[in-house]
Amino acid sequence: MSSETLELSGSLCATVLYKDPYSNLTSVYTKLNQWIETEGYKFIDAAYEIYLTNSETKTPENYMTEIYFPAAKK
Repeated sequence: MSSETLELSGSLCATVLYKDPYSNLTSVYTKLNQWIETEGYKFIDAAYEIYLTNSETKTPENYMTEIYFPAAKK
């Protein structure tokens, strides 16, 4: 197994806690993108995800993911 260290800068983020299969994440990204635009924000960096579900969870409906979009007011 390989690992990588990333340095994340502190910033305002639009975020969502998502509970469902990973295969549906695209729709969450679309909705969060729409919210950011509607509320007058802009993206300032790439989105990232934090997976809260451990590898023993066998039911995709119980997968939990935090999604972060670093943003700033336009």
